[in-house]
Amino acid sequence: MRRGALILLAGTWLAGCASGHAALRDRTNALLTDYRARVPAPVTAPEGGAPRTWEVGQYVVYAVNRDGRPGLVRYAIEARTAEGVWLGIQELSYDTQTLRRVLLEREPKQAGELVTLARRAIVQAEGTAARVYDFEVDSSPVVAKMREAMSPLWAAFLQAPSLPGEATTVSTAAGRFEGAAPTAVRLEVLGVVSDFTGRRHDAVPISGLVRAATPDETASIELVEFGDDAASPLF
Repeated sequence: MRRGALILLAGTWLAGCASGHAALRDRTNALLTDYRARVPAPVTAPEGGAPRTWEVGQYVVYAVNRDGRPGLVRYAIEARTAEGVWLGIQELSYDTQTLRRVLLEREPKQAGELVTLARRAIVQAEGTAARVYDFEVDSSPVVAKMREAMSPLWAAFLQAPSLPGEATTVSTAAGRFEGAAPTAVRLEVLGVVSDFTGRRHDAVPISGLVRAATPDETASIELVEFGDDAASPLF
């Protein structure tokens, strides 16, 4: 192939990447603008003062930020089958649009179970075919390490613990949460696992997390929407 043709192909590929990233940036910014324009309404905790149990259709959407890079992530309880419960994670940022689904044998009670309960995972990045990891059928060391590496992604489905300290009112685009308790969680945000401290509330499904940040404030996560009807996909 002549050098001129190579340059043309390379230029076309780079233009495609630039166009794709521009579309992701525009989609991310449009959603963030929409969420942040909402007027937060008061949100009260359910009677009984206990965290909500998992129900199919529950979802939460968070605005996230890592080193100044904004994004959105959506966690959802998608389905219950004879095999277990399917969880879904949608991640959208300036350079990422990824869908992940995992089948857990049952609802986890603690972080250590996130690896052992995972039976299958499906990962699909924008423009690529879905990749299926069957952890029960394929027992190779490579797949075992893949399951362990993925487990921090599922940590966002664990209940964020209530810690000692004064309950406060926290306002986000998702609502004004009175009586939000202190909490500390370890999450993967935009590809990096970090320890976060913040606030949780029993009205919020799945983890209960409302807002949190790393101690050095290089990463943050903030609830912008939640519900029980499987609404608001990011893409």
